[in-house]
Amino acid sequence: MRNFKLSSIILIALGLLYFTACDNTLNNAPELEDSLELFAGLELIPETEKSTVKINKGTDLHKDGYFKVKVENVLPNKHIQNVETEAWCLEWKKPLRDNNDIHTGVKMFATGNNDKWKPLNYLFSIRHELQANDPDLTYREIQAVVWSLAGYMNIAPEFNLDKLPDSELPSRLRTDGTANFSRDKAKTITQKVLSEYSTSTTMVGGFALQTAANEQDVIIPGDPQPGNDVATISLDPEEGEVKVSETIQLIATFFDADGNEVGCEDTQWSSDDESIATVDSNGEVFGENQGEANISVECDGVTATSSITVEREDIQIPGRDIIVFNDVEPFDQIRLRNPNNVSFIKNLINFSTTGSRNDGDTVLWDCGRNTRFNGCTSGRHINGAQELIKNEGYIFSTINSSSGTLVDIPSNVKSLWLWLPTVAYTVDEINALKQFAAEGGRIVFIGEWDGFYGSQGLAVENQLLINLGAVMRNVGNQVDCGSVVLPGTSIREHPITEDVTNLTIGCASVIELGPDDFPLFYDTTNRFVLAGVAKIETVPITELQNAVSKIAITQSGNTMSTMGE
Repeated sequence: MRNFKLSSIILIALGLLYFTACDNTLNNAPELEDSLELFAGLELIPETEKSTVKINKGTDLHKDGYFKVKVENVLPNKHIQNVETEAWCLEWKKPLRDNNDIHTGVKMFATGNNDKWKPLNYLFSIRHELQANDPDLTYREIQAVVWSLAGYMNIAPEFNLDKLPDSELPSRLRTDGTANFSRDKAKTITQKVLSEYSTSTTMVGGFALQTAANEQDVIIPGDPQPGNDVATISLDPEEGEVKVSETIQLIATFFDADGNEVGCEDTQWSSDDESIATVDSNGEVFGENQGEANISVECDGVTATSSITVEREDIQIPGRDIIVFNDVEPFDQIRLRNPNNVSFIKNLINFSTTGSRNDGDTVLWDCGRNTRFNGCTSGRHINGAQELIKNEGYIFSTINSSSGTLVDIPSNVKSLWLWLPTVAYTVDEINALKQFAAEGGRIVFIGEWDGFYGSQGLAVENQLLINLGAVMRNVGNQVDCGSVVLPGTSIREHPITEDVTNLTIGCASVIELGPDDFPLFYDTTNRFVLAGVAKIETVPITELQNAVSKIAITQSGNTMSTMGE
């Protein structure tokens, strides 16, 4: 692949630089833009309209151009990429602005199909050959040739090497009032170009860049020599971390065999595990699920890879989560006399997430699977949470699933409530719940303490949690029985508990959390977790993992005896 960034002649209209570049004064600068029709017939490249260009003087007589320029913020396109390279002054009677001045919104035009630019195209097609044949050739001679050809092409003022006295040369081509370059070399090269360009098949396309009327024009030459293919790629960062459902930007920089930064016309991005992380054509990586994936970028057969770790999604971000309550009481008519319980349920159903479920308008309760408590038909819950859900503008709907039937959750469902099931979920049902979560849906699980729910109920609850990728477990026990008001010190800060200063419950069971799970509220002693949030691992499963009815998983800092202390 040819590198267009360094195999193109790029003309940049850059703006006036104070006395440091093409001339010493503005008084000699005729307004030529309109009369010379510099950009006539050229194709605008819209991806460059927000580009920026920074310019500096060249300092190395043999390696640099008259200027050094850095072009940035060019969007991906088939013509030109971001570049830092040499540049050459076009209109010798116009000065440019000071070093490091940045021009914004530079427009760029393709010039490769325009015959008018052939002399300059040809000059830079043979420039390396000229320098190889004459190692003493400096940027001063090349610059003089550029001005001579630009005058010949009628896109800049005439620069006649036979007539122009030393005293009228631009300041950088004079030392103590005398020309500091070889006029003869410049004239010889000019004559060579004018005699050969019309029949030469060695020609590179280019671009003309325009900032505003009456601003300086600069040429950025191409490099037609072989060997400019991509040799190495730098990928930043080489290692990175991103949360599930968030993004991280990777930046690829391409270099040729000489270490010069080049562009890539056909960049290919890929992920070795798209179930963990995906990447778009611009190198933006999206965390799909917890795990590790290698993100690669390829150009000209050269590849660079970044190792990306996808971490569990921030528990504070709504959706793709399961909320566990081991108590049916907070949702009934009596406990909803407490306005904090009302706020709690409103927060539970009113959430913004990413994914298609964000637009859902339905709250679905499943009271099947031989439920231990039918919240769908309980009068105190019909007049409690059900009525509140409807008043919030949601469609309230119920189902009674049996084993193997919960595999197609309607697209308008935003949150799904599972009421004390005692029949286990199948692999297909687990994967349907994972897909629901992947789309931004929220699962609410209502369990109970072991004396009420039974060992079979706890086993179903814990098996569901472990197969959804959550670590938290219902470990049983009976805490805060009766109509108990949990104080503000028992409430933990989370979007679900926003504006909740206390909460009325009754006879809850204890939850033991995993390291990435989050407590919503503790008991009155502020020691035992009674409700929590876990993010769902959305990667499908192929077989069920089993969980016992009562377990005591001990995680550092999360044991029942130390939690909340």
